Amino acid sequence: MKNLKYKIIHATLAVALIGACGCTQKALRTSGNVMSDFNPFFFPATEDVRQEPKAPFLGVHMEVVPDQYLSDPVRKDKAVYIDRIIPDSAAAEAGMKPGDIVIAADGELFDDKTPPMDQLKKAITGKNRGDNLMLTIIRDGKEMSIGARPGVRRKIAPKIKPHPETDAMQKTMDKTSSAVYHMMEDSGRLQDFQTTLAQLREQSFFPDSDKLAHDNSFRLSEINYLLQNPTNILPVSREITASVLSHISGDACDLNGLIEEASLLLDVEVKSGPEDPRAMGSLDGILGYITETISRAEYYRQESFKGLSGEDRKFLEEKVLGILSEDKEAPELQERLLEVAGKVDFAMLLRSVVEASKAVSPQVIEALKKLNPGAIKRHNTVSPDVAEGDVLDMIDSVFGRIIVGGPGSTRYIGNAFMIIDFGGDDVYENNAGGSTIEYPFSITIDLAGNDRYITRENISQGAGFMGTGILADIEGNDLYMADRVSQGAGILGGGILLDLHGDDIYMADAVAEGAGIFGIGMLLDMQGNDTYESHVKSQGFASVRGFGALIDLKGGDLYLAGGKYPDYREPGYSTLSLSQGFAIGIRPNESETGASGGIGLLIDKDGNDKYIGDYFSQGASYWYSLGILHDMSGDDTYIAGRYAQGAGIHTSAGILIDERGKDSYTVTFGVSQGAGHDYGTGVLADFDGDNTFKGGVLSRGAATCGSIGILYDKYGKESSLSDSGGQEGGNGEVPCGAPGFGILMNGRTD
Repeated sequence: MKNLKYKIIHATLAVALIGACGCTQKALRTSGNVMSDFNPFFFPATEDVRQEPKAPFLGVHMEVVPDQYLSDPVRKDKAVYIDRIIPDSAAAEAGMKPGDIVIAADGELFDDKTPPMDQLKKAITGKNRGDNLMLTIIRDGKEMSIGARPGVRRKIAPKIKPHPETDAMQKTMDKTSSAVYHMMEDSGRLQDFQTTLAQLREQSFFPDSDKLAHDNSFRLSEINYLLQNPTNILPVSREITASVLSHISGDACDLNGLIEEASLLLDVEVKSGPEDPRAMGSLDGILGYITETISRAEYYRQESFKGLSGEDRKFLEEKVLGILSEDKEAPELQERLLEVAGKVDFAMLLRSVVEASKAVSPQVIEALKKLNPGAIKRHNTVSPDVAEGDVLDMIDSVFGRIIVGGPGSTRYIGNAFMIIDFGGDDVYENNAGGSTIEYPFSITIDLAGNDRYITRENISQGAGFMGTGILADIEGNDLYMADRVSQGAGILGGGILLDLHGDDIYMADAVAEGAGIFGIGMLLDMQGNDTYESHVKSQGFASVRGFGALIDLKGGDLYLAGGKYPDYREPGYSTLSLSQGFAIGIRPNESETGASGGIGLLIDKDGNDKYIGDYFSQGASYWYSLGILHDMSGDDTYIAGRYAQGAGIHTSAGILIDERGKDSYTVTFGVSQGAGHDYGTGVLADFDGDNTFKGGVLSRGAATCGSIGILYDKYGKESSLSDSGGQEGGNGEVPCGAPGFGILMNGRTD
């Protein structure tokens, strides 16, 4: 311990252990040493952790028996409806079919003392692999018996993201450095905790879906790393934040390097060529440089989609926006989308986004600032249905029209490949840097003025769909109002909104304010007291093969997400947010179609901020995803409903990190504030200040089936637990094979 470079403090810990039985066991308390800065949750790797569970697998998806199938022998409390059969499984080989109703296992009829699904799960897991399991079923109204031999669930060797610095640091540490290890050892629960770690590790081997993406092509290696190393979520999340912020300095943003960094998080390494040394002393020179840059980006874009048929392209153009922005998508459309997306060359697609980002490099911005707008010569007359006011010129290019606005006020109505505006209080009623089928690349640069960006159109204000859209506003207090897929949103492409100065207001409906799906979406606001308002899937949101980030560097900000789309659990009371550092995959629940999710990130570097969300928000995730909310300074307020404030739900990881300040955390329902559910890892880590926490059920360090939930309040005054009950996870056949560990850690030096 004496050789460690990090400060060691004394900690008091409280742990709730929630087992498969669905009951809360006695809280355990102990004391130990904890790493105050690097990783308070460090747990050493042991041989026991690397042992893989060997549960038998039948291959069925279970549901409650629908009403139309009820009869004397078939009752809801004594039968199990088989909704789906997994291809090539033991159930499929035995001849089981969707619609079969199981009423007994090995001659034992299900009773009404425990849920029939639990009885069937117990019958399956009570067998060794290859043993015969006799099931009594009702098919087409007739009773029959089927013998099945549960086997092995299909596994895929996972790609693992390397974290050499984290791994190297922890190689210098052992169990004497781990407060969690000592706590588990002292309480006699070390083996149980290792079993939970082994179960989480095993999830990284399972496929996204038993119907599509058999090689887990949508699974991110970062997600697999965290499944195999769940107690490393804090240093990994900080590493992600640091890598992103390393490309932002003062008022300058290396957008090129930032997108390369985001691409790495999506398992694509992109290295763009050096900057063109072309002199940019004139508007013609600047436009020439940008046109050449976009020419290269267009080549890569065409290469990325060349594997698509005409029907594939038509499907994307006509259906995708509706599928991805709706609250609930039809399974057959999801399946078609995943099939088509699997044909896209993502390396080429992201290389196109990286190349296009050079059009708004710091060098381009500085060159534009040095130009004299009065010296610009007019080439064409501009129609009033395109733009009016202080319009200097319109230039035709191979990628579409380029509009140049002067230092006075200008109103932009028509879409364009590029807009350069030298100042004035302008109004943008067009897509303002939104890439569309007509303009696969769209770039808007506004150098000054208090501007209003107002549109009812989708794909606007720095949004990319099957291309790249960029909006860069350099100075002024601005208003942004849009509908869906806007304000830094990328779908099968890249969308960037960059605002360098001013107190700004952002308002949108869905898939906005830093949202990425099959691509990259980022909103970067460098300074000012800003307001962000959206309804759903925004403010650092990501889904399949996506990276979405909202990055705010300075100012006291207000983040609002939710309030429009009801959540089915409490439709008259709660709404979906899916925002504020949230990521989600497609869970194969209602159908066999599924895919892992992405990485959603919200970084606020400074200021007293207020975050208001509802269901699924504030550093949360769902289904093979990673959600991060990282607030680095200020006295902050967090208010949410459910599945929030560091919540990992259904085999995913979510974390809320607050580095400094006196903070307040409130949830109206629960499953929040460091909560893991159904093989999830959820962490809330607060490193400074006297904080207050108000939570409901399964909050403040809580976990269910095979999960880990941690609330770490470094300078908290007391250690306490909310009353939490265990829950089973999902309708798959595998019961809770490991306990859930809810950990509340408070550390004080006094």
